[in-house]
Amino acid sequence: MIKRLAREAVLSLWLVRQRASLAVVGIAIGIASVIAMVTAGKIVERETLRQFETVGMDYFVVTFADTKKLGRLEPADADAFLLGLPSVQSLVPYVGAVAQVQAGRRLAEAPVLGVEERFTSVNRLEMAAGRSLHSLDQTSAFCVLGAELVTTLGYAPVEAVGQAVRVGGVNHTVVGVLAPNSGGSVTPFNVNRAVLLPFAKARRSFPANPPVALFGRVGPKVDPRTVTEEIATYFRRFHRETQASVATAEQLIAKLEDQTRLFTLMLGAIAAISLMVGGVGVMNMMLVSVAERRVEIGLRRALGAERRHVQQQFVLEALMLCLVGGLAGTVMGIGAAWGIAHFAKWEFRLHVPAVLLGVGVSCAIGIFFGFYPAYQAARMDIIAALRSRR
Repeated sequence: MIKRLAREAVLSLWLVRQRASLAVVGIAIGIASVIAMVTAGKIVERETLRQFETVGMDYFVVTFADTKKLGRLEPADADAFLLGLPSVQSLVPYVGAVAQVQAGRRLAEAPVLGVEERFTSVNRLEMAAGRSLHSLDQTSAFCVLGAELVTTLGYAPVEAVGQAVRVGGVNHTVVGVLAPNSGGSVTPFNVNRAVLLPFAKARRSFPANPPVALFGRVGPKVDPRTVTEEIATYFRRFHRETQASVATAEQLIAKLEDQTRLFTLMLGAIAAISLMVGGVGVMNMMLVSVAERRVEIGLRRALGAERRHVQQQFVLEALMLCLVGGLAGTVMGIGAAWGIAHFAKWEFRLHVPAVLLGVGVSCAIGIFFGFYPAYQAARMDIIAALRSRR
């Protein structure tokens, strides 16, 4: 029985193949949108977690609401804080600003980071060429360029070392170039596009930009979750007027996962709109098909076909349309997600639940949007159907 209904459904759809193709395209676009958006969201989530693996789970950031109450916050102050924080292994401040960086005729606006010697080790930065900034540099006009910034200025990493660049209108000698770093969304700065200056030099060049954050590493065999309360207690006890906020890697991961999940749901909801439009297109086609096949329905009913057989026939046709559209949309969606990952230079990994969701939703749409036309066909009056004209 099922085989016969399926054969008749295929034949009926073939007779109106042009109209059926348009309905299939509508479903395919909707399914492709859902799969592509959900898969892209999962790729972004995995990319974020990969960045945390680069930075490390023992990483944390301390920010202050008002550094004026705390003081100038020099590297020596960070060392003093360590004496009262036994769970913390290292702690370094930085100065943040934005300035014009010029090399020859090339000009770029880049974040400027005033850092001390331990900054590169705490943030696990590696050198592509040259050396990192040293504590002996102090107020020297030396700088280290990020991987993307050196390319923007028209240099290869090795060629850039020893060159003179203007940072905020002042000449600096490039002593090193950083290797590409993938922890940009974890830290409050993008080191790939930044220029690093000695801490004292940056404080002198940008006096209006006091340090507002400390970066640190948790000591070995220490639970990062205990650091949050320890640091907060320390500043409440010894610096009562200073409000310190601590964000550990686990907290940052949870926050970013929530944001990514919300982003994925939002994209999926937007894509579902096109899917609903495709489903309405299928219903519209099936309603037209029922109206055009009134005589056929009347003859089948007059020859003994039951109402459930007619209803099954039209539901099966709608289901076939949506299945074909779902399979085509799955291929299109996977291809679109791969394209997004390829051009963004992310690792592509197929999100199987999204594919199963696409196929399952296509079947549900076929049944949902095909039920009403099928119900109308099954309830059609036999005499009225036989009297109708095509």
